[in-house]
Amino acid sequence: KGKTQEFADRKVYSIAGLGRNLTDRQAPVAEASSEMTVELAGKNNQKVLLFTTKTCPNCKIVKDMLNKRNIEYQIVDAEEDVELTNEFEIMQAPTLVTIGEDDSVNKYANASNIIKYLNRVS
Repeated sequence: KGKTQEFADRKVYSIAGLGRNLTDRQAPVAEASSEMTVELAGKNNQKVLLFTTKTCPNCKIVKDMLNKRNIEYQIVDAEEDVELTNEFEIMQAPTLVTIGEDDSVNKYANASNIIKYLNRVS
C-alpha cells in the first residue's frame, strides 16, 4: 500500500478569501470541492502560479504545455519562496495553483494532474 494509500488519502485545499493580493497570508483553509469548475487560466483575470524546483524534471514539461496553450502564469521557485510555498501547502513540484476572481483557489499537484486539468478546460 504505502505511497498508493497515501496518494488516495491526500486532500486538496482551497484558501478562501485570499483575494488577488498574494501578500494576504491569513486566509482560512477549506477543503475544495471535486466538482469545482475553473475557467481556462489567463481568462477572466484568473491568476495562475506554477510551483517548481530547480531539479524538477516534470516542471519543464508543464511549462512547455502552458506556453503552447498561451496560458499566462507566474513561476514560483518552491525552494526560494518558502513562505508562499507553505501558505499554499505545496508538497511537490510541479504544482499548479489557480486563483479565480471570486478568490477560489484550486491546486493541481504533479504533471499528470496538471495535464488532466489543462485538457479539461481547453
